[in-house]
Amino acid sequence: MNPINNNAVIYARYSSNSQDAQTIEMQIERCKEYAKNEKFNILKVYTDEAKSGRNGTRPGLIQLKEDCKLGEFYFVIVYMSDRLYRNAKEALELEEELKKYNVEILYTYEKFDDSPIGKYMKVIQYATNQFYSDQYAARIKDGLARNAREFKTRGSNVPFGYKTDNKHIVIDDNTSCYVVKIFDMFLSGYTFTEICEYLNSLGIKTKRNRTFNICSIRRILSNEMYIGTYKYKDNITEDVIENIIDKEKFYKAKEILTTLSKKRAKPKRENYALTGKLYCSICNDTMKSDSGTSQTGVVHRYYRCKKKNNCSQKPVKKDYIEKKVLNTISSLLDDNILDEVSKRIEKKSKEVHDNTTLNQLIKSKEINSKKKSNIIKAISETEVKEAREELINELEKLKNNEEVIEESIIREKNNHILLSYDQVRFFLEENIKNLNSKYRDRIINLLVNKIYYNDGKVYIIYNCCNREKKIGIDDVNAIINQQGSPDYPNAPPNENQANPAIYYGEGFFLMAIDL
Repeated sequence: MNPINNNAVIYARYSSNSQDAQTIEMQIERCKEYAKNEKFNILKVYTDEAKSGRNGTRPGLIQLKEDCKLGEFYFVIVYMSDRLYRNAKEALELEEELKKYNVEILYTYEKFDDSPIGKYMKVIQYATNQFYSDQYAARIKDGLARNAREFKTRGSNVPFGYKTDNKHIVIDDNTSCYVVKIFDMFLSGYTFTEICEYLNSLGIKTKRNRTFNICSIRRILSNEMYIGTYKYKDNITEDVIENIIDKEKFYKAKEILTTLSKKRAKPKRENYALTGKLYCSICNDTMKSDSGTSQTGVVHRYYRCKKKNNCSQKPVKKDYIEKKVLNTISSLLDDNILDEVSKRIEKKSKEVHDNTTLNQLIKSKEINSKKKSNIIKAISETEVKEAREELINELEKLKNNEEVIEESIIREKNNHILLSYDQVRFFLEENIKNLNSKYRDRIINLLVNKIYYNDGKVYIIYNCCNREKKIGIDDVNAIINQQGSPDYPNAPPNENQANPAIYYGEGFFLMAIDL
């Protein structure tokens, strides 16, 4: 093997400021152990501390993506896939981006082969990571309920004009007068722009230390905390915060805001589920949303070729093609696949539950406890004042460390719920196979690479293909017509199949349906 071919880097991340560096150290230790067993040469370690995995705006990850362009390493080793991303779509996009530079992502606890089911398992795992993240976010919100019951700050609910005192929300004498001024100017007929200009001319800043704009003024005028009301989810409690604005003035402003909103209200935009995925097979360009109103006032919605003036492709009815495509995608995930995926996720969930940092945290707690016992014993046995003081200081550090470890253990337990086969199967059937509205767009993005339309025929290309290859309509026609292709010379012959028909090319497969 060329020495450069086994060069690798490590990426590690933890998401909360309340966690400590142990979390990253444990990930790096496991990745180095994995690299040693697989004989990889580690060049560098990239870390992101207290950074969310729901997006890619992380310094460590951004630097990794830049460095992979240099061609010095070919593998990125990550503890688990949720450390890299908790956003399924962006995780797949990152894989595709790194593959352009021949860089592959490897996980120490997760193995995905190149078979169709293996690639679908990876997609499902990424979706499961995002599902966990959504659940965890909900639990964090629930954890704020205690502060809400005592009408204390939840961190982001203290508006301009208020401040916090031991988590209690109190009036800020330095800025509350400007809240009163905003309401008075608005009720006197001043526009949002004029109010902004007045405040900005005085150098007054918002709660986030920014200049005022129309949105910030609108938020102030509609915030019921100014009349003493505390809101948390569906719970509304009046007269528990010291008010800055009297209720009569507030509701007069609210009435005016409602009138303005009705004047500016726009009809809800129709969602076109196949936007960005549907292509015209004649000119190989995208098909975009379109609509028209009949003489009777009925709105008809279509997908039409982007080059409609220079293309002979006929438009296709939106609801009709969407229903056909979505039903076909759903049929791909038949009971056998769902059964296999559910079993694998149940097994994976148990492995994660048994092999995550939880065990290492528990060991760290045990080691910390032994050190405490030894320190306490040493304190009782020494008579030297200076030595006792040093030992007492060390004991205090161990106590603080124990609290941090216990918090990490609680988070780790919450973050890795043990999933049963029945729970997974229910989730997949309800949210993936049935493609309900909540998850529809997400699942289409995960599973579908591209869709070609040609007057009564639709060809769906799936994401389990080699994502680096640009599969065009010529490749599709070559496979379907069994004529071969320079890119797919070994494509197997296709048998006559019922609608929908499945065709296999080298590195991809597609489904063809008649409309």
